[in-house]
Amino acid sequence: MDWKRVLPLPVATIVAGSFGYYFGSQIEHQANEPPETIASSESPKPIQALEERNAVDKNESGENRSLTLDRILDEKEGLERGYLFGQYVNNLELSEIPETLEQIESMKPSPRKVRFISVLIRRWGELAGQEAFQFAMGQKGRNGLSYLSYAVEGWAKNEPVEAWDSLMDVTNSGAKYTPRIGSVLGSIARDNLELAVAFAQDLKDPRMQRSSFQGIVNAASEKGEYKPLLDQVLGIENLKHQENLVEALFTNWGQYESDLPFDALESIQDASLSESAMRGFIKGWATNDGQGALEYTLDNAADPLMKKLSLTAVAEWARYSSAEEMNDILQTIGSAENSKELTESIIHPLAQADPEGAIQWVANIEDVESKATNTAYVLYHWGRTDPDSAKAYYRNVQEEKVRITSTYAMTYNAMQNGDPSTETIELLTRYEDPKMRTQALEIMAYAATQPKNREKSQALRSSLLVYAENVEDLPDKKRESIIAKLNPEQ
Repeated sequence: MDWKRVLPLPVATIVAGSFGYYFGSQIEHQANEPPETIASSESPKPIQALEERNAVDKNESGENRSLTLDRILDEKEGLERGYLFGQYVNNLELSEIPETLEQIESMKPSPRKVRFISVLIRRWGELAGQEAFQFAMGQKGRNGLSYLSYAVEGWAKNEPVEAWDSLMDVTNSGAKYTPRIGSVLGSIARDNLELAVAFAQDLKDPRMQRSSFQGIVNAASEKGEYKPLLDQVLGIENLKHQENLVEALFTNWGQYESDLPFDALESIQDASLSESAMRGFIKGWATNDGQGALEYTLDNAADPLMKKLSLTAVAEWARYSSAEEMNDILQTIGSAENSKELTESIIHPLAQADPEGAIQWVANIEDVESKATNTAYVLYHWGRTDPDSAKAYYRNVQEEKVRITSTYAMTYNAMQNGDPSTETIELLTRYEDPKMRTQALEIMAYAATQPKNREKSQALRSSLLVYAENVEDLPDKKRESIIAKLNPEQ
């Protein structure tokens, strides 16, 4: 593809993005063992401060054993507690695991307890993988699945093939959901990228494969090995796997660099893989510099792919923007050839940031179907923060197609907000056409009888039932159907 050269990302964006990535990847890698953070010269880095305090705790023999587990568990500051526990666990010998596990298991149930057990099981996996794996297999529920992955993650550091094969055997090659498979592959990739990429292809579910590949990408990023990882992926025979993994790789790479990934992108000969790489690159770039990514795609909109990717860029920009920045987005897309599609793609964050501005934009849409759909989106978000204004707007909507499409959103918000049922029923009186009123009644009944809404819809269901039994212009078959839905025991 003959794509125009992009300008490097602003330095401040790369620095901020890199720090955010480092922090996030280390938490993923160390399971809540906090990483070293950037600090000013006036104050010591958090971990430096901890190390200085730990040095004082050393006894005369030089051993740092005064940081007992009891003291760590009593630490109030979460950042320090996580770091200290990680350091403590990393120094444990195999013989010390059972006693430590017993002490942690005596804690009251809490997320902290689960995190501590998880980190301990990972260390256990490093020391005795099969043993830790069998212990995790005996645990039940969601936490048991998580412990299993932690055990395999630790085990994989020393015996990656045995660890991975064991995990695949008990999860039907990843078809059975197992959390943190990406972390397991990341653990393997830190020592052997080629082996990790090969293992990723064992996963049967393509969605699981895409998400788990992120662990490998994170590991490559930590080591500065994006290009070697790309070489490994390009050697995969399955084209669909290649496309998924290339896109994931460039999504990550594009967040922190521009020139190097663009050079790598231009070297890809296969057209479909090149497009996958560009999709990932634009998405990653837009995560930290949405305006730059969007302007690049709009400048190159003569290319159909770039025009399509402008929707990705604007969506990512809106996703990570403040309410004030939404105006910048609207100004940027205002003169674009595909301005309508761009605006529709950000209608949800736009409605969250400025529902009144969003509804004004929606009101000018000429296509009735599009106007109806987008009005419903805006009223849904508007009704959560300013229900009175949303209801006032809904009552004054003239096009019945637009109003009927928003009925579910209005009914749902009324239930969530605890509105009086009589007030919700009153919305039906806005319909002059009996057929449209009947349709609105059906939508309300449907919304009120959904399992997720039943707890908050009892009063509304009763009021709708009375209305359906007594309204005069309701066809008999419709009446019977609505009554049966609202009162199935009758």
